Amino acid sequence: MKTLGPYGLNSFKTSTLIAVEAGEFGWIVSSWVGYVRKASRNYTHTIICCRPENWYLYADFGELLIQRIPKGKPDRWLEDFKKHAKVPKSLLREWEGAKVITPTKGRCMSNKREYRKYGTNSPDLQYDLIIHARAVTRYKGDKRNHGPEWYSKLLQSLPDGLRVGSMGTVSHHIKGTDDLRGIKMSKLCDIMASSRLIIGPSSGPMHLASHCGCPHLVWTTDKFQKSIGGTNKDRYKKLWNPFNTKVKVIDKYGWKPPVDVISEKVRKMICA
Repeated sequence: MKTLGPYGLNSFKTSTLIAVEAGEFGWIVSSWVGYVRKASRNYTHTIICCRPENWYLYADFGELLIQRIPKGKPDRWLEDFKKHAKVPKSLLREWEGAKVITPTKGRCMSNKREYRKYGTNSPDLQYDLIIHARAVTRYKGDKRNHGPEWYSKLLQSLPDGLRVGSMGTVSHHIKGTDDLRGIKMSKLCDIMASSRLIIGPSSGPMHLASHCGCPHLVWTTDKFQKSIGGTNKDRYKKLWNPFNTKVKVIDKYGWKPPVDVISEKVRKMICA
């Protein structure tokens, strides 16, 4: 894989696809990457413009990474609400004639996707439980988050001796757990592919768990979402679960389920 800061590699001009990443992480993992992977089969070269930490998602088919740090807040497949991803003019000049695609509703809702199961199962990397204690605040997300104390109370209700880790980029580290936050995505996917269960509110990392084959327990609302034509339960159970990964969706209590409800489900799922 070649990486370019400023653009420059004139040999990639014939039969080239350039995919410019944008949007929320869950949409990137579960929709956009699969679309680009499928589309890449029709081209000799595929160039990916994305956050460098997301390159792992494309590494099985992408030939060149152009680092792109988008500005603004992501929203579904968009950035800054209704503004689509911007294609750098210098990129268009460098690869004149290449096919450039950006996320759109049509592409991200298309059934033309090809998926890859991420991560490698390794007994040394197995965790009994991984916690994604989300701490994002955009779109009033803090109202959807439990604080560290809630997760600590949850752990106290579970049997002793469990190997537990805390993961995420914008998330809390829960006292007494291994700190897995900010590790490389390739390592994180290996850990999730090896582990027994991950829990957390609906978020991009929970969708990534589905694509790693990691059983997950997720809580959310039962609100119908026009953008996907269903509820979050529909998304986790079927729409964004190409490998039929085991999942339990709790949507009866909204974003703040009681500790005892989650504790009971965790026990059942890890047979504790």
